[in-house]
Amino acid sequence: MRFSAAAWASLGVCALCPALVAAQGGTPPSPTGSATGALPPQPAAPPGSAAPAPAPSPPAPATGQPAPGYPPPGYAPPSGYGQYPPPGFGYGYPPPGYYYPPPGYGWGPPPPKPKPEYPEDAAALTTPFIDVLVAGVAADKRYDHFFTVGVQGGAYLGARFRVVARALLFTTEPQDDMAYEGSYGADDTLPNGYVGVESDRPVVLFGGAVGVAPVVRRNFVFAPGVAFHTTNVSDYGSMLTLSMPFEWVTDDGTRFGFEIDIGRAFGGKITARCDFDPCTPGDEQELDRPAAPAFFAAFQLGWGFNHPPAKYPESRAVR
Repeated sequence: MRFSAAAWASLGVCALCPALVAAQGGTPPSPTGSATGALPPQPAAPPGSAAPAPAPSPPAPATGQPAPGYPPPGYAPPSGYGQYPPPGFGYGYPPPGYYYPPPGYGWGPPPPKPKPEYPEDAAALTTPFIDVLVAGVAADKRYDHFFTVGVQGGAYLGARFRVVARALLFTTEPQDDMAYEGSYGADDTLPNGYVGVESDRPVVLFGGAVGVAPVVRRNFVFAPGVAFHTTNVSDYGSMLTLSMPFEWVTDDGTRFGFEIDIGRAFGGKITARCDFDPCTPGDEQELDRPAAPAFFAAFQLGWGFNHPPAKYPESRAVR
């Protein structure tokens, strides 16, 4: 059978049609003649038959590199990784081998600040000093007054010897103890018939004290000694007493304490006037005042200078 050239050309075009359709993104017609090219539905699997196993995934390309997110082959995990901490190892603490920073660098509470140290005789080294006084004084056969105010200033010499000078004001004028007393009373120091005439009332009490401190501590000094006091009126004489000051000194130089003095009053004059027989009425005599007990007590509050500075002990924890 012989074909013409036109027949051969038609057969070539038909053979090329599927390739052209695929190149244009189309779907070649199915052999069954369906326009969509979908395969005919498959019959359902009979009941009880097992589902076919899924096809295994293709192996990763052998490029020599591990998959992303995984350590390379032969990588050793860090020490202690995946293991429980040893017994006694508290929760939340760093793992073994962790470097602990030195104290004061943010790990744990800071070390306690060391206590300051002062010399054992710091109280006596706080010198000179000045105090405010509230005192009471009683000198028998002279005067007594239980509310005087004043100041005192002093110093400790060689941290042992105490020297003080003070001045106080009487808040009210004290009366003369021997005024209007006569020999007919309990006091027979005046001649018969004479009565005491009141002397001028004192205004200021002043004096001082010296002592030696057998007890000296960081915050306390006891320096007993001798005290002397007198007034601005010579008729009342003076007082010489045993002085017993108890003084406390804080670490910032504040001073407080009290003092008790016990001794004798001596000296002074009293004017006596004759008031009745056997003397001549109106006659006056100047007589010596008799010695008598004396007492002085004061509370003090003040400030001391040159308190020794604090020294902190050398510590490995605090530099």
